[in-house]
Amino acid sequence: MSIKKLTALLSAVLLACTAFGCSEPEEDSSSDEVMVTVESTEASEAETTSEASLPEVTPAETLPTAADTSVDPVVWKKDSYMPEFIGKKVSEISALMDGEFELEMDYLPGIYAMYNYEIFPNVKFYFTDKSQNDLIEDRENFPEVSDDIKKLLADSSSTIEKINIYSGGPAVDDFRVGMTYKECSNFLGDFPVSGGDLGEYFCGAPASVYYGYMNRGSNAEIELHFSLEGQLIRDLNEGKLNREGYMDIAAKDIVNYDPKLEVICIKDMGSSDLSPSASASSVMEPIKDGSKTHTYGPENLFDGDLSTCWCEGKEGTGKGEYVDISLSGGPAGGFLAIYNGLLTDSDTFYKNCRPSEIEIETNGEYPMKSKFCLPTSYIPKYPRCLPVGLFGVTKLRITVTEVEKGNKYDDMTISEIVLK
Repeated sequence: MSIKKLTALLSAVLLACTAFGCSEPEEDSSSDEVMVTVESTEASEAETTSEASLPEVTPAETLPTAADTSVDPVVWKKDSYMPEFIGKKVSEISALMDGEFELEMDYLPGIYAMYNYEIFPNVKFYFTDKSQNDLIEDRENFPEVSDDIKKLLADSSSTIEKINIYSGGPAVDDFRVGMTYKECSNFLGDFPVSGGDLGEYFCGAPASVYYGYMNRGSNAEIELHFSLEGQLIRDLNEGKLNREGYMDIAAKDIVNYDPKLEVICIKDMGSSDLSPSASASSVMEPIKDGSKTHTYGPENLFDGDLSTCWCEGKEGTGKGEYVDISLSGGPAGGFLAIYNGLLTDSDTFYKNCRPSEIEIETNGEYPMKSKFCLPTSYIPKYPRCLPVGLFGVTKLRITVTEVEKGNKYDDMTISEIVLK
């Protein structure tokens, strides 16, 4: 079975279960060391004009900032931004490690982690051995890497597919291992978490709850895995946080436990062109603005522009409205990112409604029908990436099941959807 099919199968297993059972790179420096810090800033606004916004009214509410979040700087060698390592050849990583590294096998055959904690403290780089030959025959951890294996890796076409960062490792965007849920919410607003327990390679932690967002600049999904300890794990085991049909634990529930960020996992989103097209249950009528006409059809969901959106056209707040998406390209992986609301600017965002919960239904070999929570704060920097298996999927429907009301309009909006 191929890795992609196995990935799809395991993703489908996760999705069949109940819910739990882009910051810019640091600029290059001539120094061999770089100070990486978590800055205390408000979420940046979308870099678009306000001309495509719906009619102007009152100012939006103010988001919380991370001014009170204290995070020590991290010093690590070889100046680079961690998500940029995704997709690089194993030989390049070997060179950055001066050819000295340790190697261990993951849970799945043919998948390995390489690491050198002196060069990259508490960071592991994962790749698939494309030679289809086990580099480690006994399938046990084997930290001593022979010269023959090093040469094989140096000549390999394998690329880095995933990076795990553990306690003491570098920060990624605004996040560092050891932060609490509440500290992360300074940057993400109120955010839900999903269950993650499919092994090291897929989820970044053997047992965790996590939030995934898309780093579009590096074509990577960043997963923030939080530890399961104390009362949280007891309540999960007793089913107290389960909601039938949902893949998520809602923000209002998880915030009471305030778990710690245990692993930051960076995943390659792939380069598949899925050629999406969409239709919608309803569409708002075009609005003329001088010489310009603003349209609100579902085609705006795939135009790469956060100042445009799909806006439903029914009376009320849009609950029950849906978008049907057809995929003609492929093959797909398992990434679906949503830029929620109209992200022209924060004022426009809060004036309009946006989904707080959605249901996703797919066809294909492993069909699914599950509900997810969406953050409803103005956070264009960190669009939520949902754990949706898309392998073999040609059609999916996204239905809005709950809505966060706008402070002026009843129009419900979504700016952008990214499928990989």
